[in-house]
Amino acid sequence: MLARLNELLKQPYLVTLQSGATEVIPAILVVAMQVVGLGRSFDEEKWNTVPYRGSWTPAQLVRHLLKSVSSIGPLIETPAAPAERDPHERILSLKQNFLDITKRMQSPEFIVPEKMYYDKELLIREFETALAPLTKLKTVNANELITGLPLGPITKLEIIHFIFYHFQRHLIQMKRITEALKLT
Repeated sequence: MLARLNELLKQPYLVTLQSGATEVIPAILVVAMQVVGLGRSFDEEKWNTVPYRGSWTPAQLVRHLLKSVSSIGPLIETPAAPAERDPHERILSLKQNFLDITKRMQSPEFIVPEKMYYDKELLIREFETALAPLTKLKTVNANELITGLPLGPITKLEIIHFIFYHFQRHLIQMKRITEALKLT
């Protein structure tokens, strides 16, 4: 992942509500690298330290993102029925919900990170490996509708935007965790 840093950073990193997968995927990878960069700044002890009440450890945050992206990727690659609505319809509400950092959100149980000790380098490698298939999502039919997810019926394009806003939310959280742990 880091080997592709220069390539990714040369690409435009502007995502609008009308952006397609080819614009959003590189932005997701940039945000993911920012999370990883902050994660690498922790020593092993702080990597597994709860910074404040109600927070995850830096390791648990990365584990959550790993579980999330690992569960979504295969769903997007599976053929689905075409959406009978504007494939961008829910992007604004996803952005508003996930970037409202005043709102405390509850993760679905299947992506809640386990309370355990995490080896920093191993977890970061696993996360970077899980991100690699995202580049294949540039070629999926983003107008198809997926059902059965906690997010409800959602187009593949909306899922790609969801991943972006979800990662941005947790980048903000990782920045807060970083600041809190520097004070301890």
